[in-house]
Amino acid sequence: ERGQDDKAWPAAIRAKELAPMSDEVRVVLGTLALKEGQTANAKIYFEKAVLLNEYNIAALLGLADIASRENDFEKAEKGYKRVLETAPQQPEVLNLLGLVAQAKGVQDEACSLFYQAIRQAPARAPFYYNLAFSLKLDNKPVEALESFEKALALQPDIKEAYNEMGLICQSLGKLEQARVYWSKALEIDGDYV
Repeated sequence: ERGQDDKAWPAAIRAKELAPMSDEVRVVLGTLALKEGQTANAKIYFEKAVLLNEYNIAALLGLADIASRENDFEKAEKGYKRVLETAPQQPEVLNLLGLVAQAKGVQDEACSLFYQAIRQAPARAPFYYNLAFSLKLDNKPVEALESFEKALALQPDIKEAYNEMGLICQSLGKLEQARVYWSKALEIDGDYV
């Protein structure tokens, strides 16, 4: 189960061969491996956890997240959908599926998923931000601006939202408003470019 760089792991974790592991323990080890940058090890732990319990949401999410990080969007999408089949009330997973659709360039699907996530968890600023970005990519600037505003109402320090709003206003020929948004981004982070 371990890779070459296993020497860095604490002895207690390396000694895991002494007893059989539950799927929950494998998920914990997979999560630790991921935090240590050991993606291959993490994938093995998550896969074995799923073999022990095909409904282990944390393991399924871990595998889907790894696939997404590796730009294997088809596999990520399949994994996130499997999680939703097991536990449908997962706004975070809907948001992640929206990000996968966004990366694949399917903005109408991304927007639909972000709207679903927002309906389940309306107080999450990142959901509105992600929706706004897809709306912008889908050439819907007015709707994008409205969604960025909602994100900022929930979390006023999203400098990227101000920057995107400035870019939208610039594309609409509203240069003065664009400068206002860019100034707000710089108020949050003076080094933001």
